Amino acid sequence: MSQKRLLAYIEKLYGVQGNIERKLQEKKAQEADKFKMSGTDFEAVVYDSLIEAGFDKESITHSTQKFPDFILEDKTDGDKLGVEVKKTDSSKWEVIGGSIYESLKNDIDDTYIMMAKLGGDKPEVRLRRYEECIADLKVTHSPRFYLNMDLEEGEDYLTRNDAKDLLELSGDDLNRKIRKLLRTQKSTWWSGGIFGFVKRREEYLFKRRNSIVSGSIQG
Repeated sequence: MSQKRLLAYIEKLYGVQGNIERKLQEKKAQEADKFKMSGTDFEAVVYDSLIEAGFDKESITHSTQKFPDFILEDKTDGDKLGVEVKKTDSSKWEVIGGSIYESLKNDIDDTYIMMAKLGGDKPEVRLRRYEECIADLKVTHSPRFYLNMDLEEGEDYLTRNDAKDLLELSGDDLNRKIRKLLRTQKSTWWSGGIFGFVKRREEYLFKRRNSIVSGSIQG
């Protein structure tokens, strides 16, 4: 995608962000204390707003199982821009992201986060490049990105740790990079053996989830 076309797409997305924020604020004003919104509800608002902004349905790929949630494809040259949708009920711009295994570029030119903060006096929505919001790596049952929309420019985890290649790696190269980052940043129980076990478990759970979803659709 040419720089000019990319900037046009991004400008359009910022218009979508502003439109979504107005929608959520109007909804909360009408519903007051009854105002609630699930992650699925917010994704639906984002999709409708993309259509309203002039994105063709044929150019939008929406997936509830893969990263990112939306892929906007330029049909002229086939380039793709990703939009990952997040929401938090707190008053902070922080949220746990997806597994590092799922949060890869997947042949997408760039990825942005569209995040709604529902805590506080009124709902707010922000749009920002995904890489700029990675604050840390957190380990639960597998390594996950921790996202913070309030990070200063240049303070993201990848920049601070000279790890810009993390989003491009796969397989053993990715495993080695993650182990190195975790060992240099904090005291952890992580080890090669455990890492391999967790990776296999992560892949198993991901495949099992997809199998269940596929079965329910076919049924």
